[in-house]
Amino acid sequence: MGKRQSRKSNYPLDTWVAFLLYAGVAAATFTIDAESRQVVLWCVLLAFGLFYRQALRGEPAHPPADLGRGAAAGLILALPILLLLQPELTAIIARLLPGQSDAAAFQGLVLIAPLAEELFFRGLLQKQHGLVAGALLYGVYLLLFFLPGVVDFALVGLAVCLAGALFGFIYGYVNERYGLGAAIACHAAVNLIVFFMPLVVPDIARWLKAI
Repeated sequence: MGKRQSRKSNYPLDTWVAFLLYAGVAAATFTIDAESRQVVLWCVLLAFGLFYRQALRGEPAHPPADLGRGAAAGLILALPILLLLQPELTAIIARLLPGQSDAAAFQGLVLIAPLAEELFFRGLLQKQHGLVAGALLYGVYLLLFFLPGVVDFALVGLAVCLAGALFGFIYGYVNERYGLGAAIACHAAVNLIVFFMPLVVPDIARWLKAI
């Protein structure tokens, strides 16, 4: 009974409610430019991490090698996707991230997003409501996050939601097996290969032709 009360006290607000607050911010910022909107939404998740800092404490220690295992899992998952679907990914990512520089895309997708998203969805929501809830809500999260780019393209929106849920299950499994740090590393590797590389592959190809 004491442990249950202690665990509950670590969550001053149920993470379901926190996700609804995120959805409200996503709706309220729908009309602002995509890059600013993404920064706002990532800041919301990081703010949740500060708000729930008590629940994030007490993570079991994992050896540094687990970070490598997480990154390796992300690379194994992402490389075949890039090799098989690079042209389609390039078109979709250009639609989801309109007008962003390569530097801004790298900072957001590879450095900020994995940390902010894994802290909330794996470090908090999965811990409170389980792997399935964390994975499915992550799919909904990505749909809301990229909503301005898919609002008139239902098939892309559905693909983003389903892919997010699939990735969420994988990140959740890595989190349970190797810890939150490994899940963040896995997420960063996937974003690097699946979301960032399609943006720079055309530039690399042009550079190689010019040599």
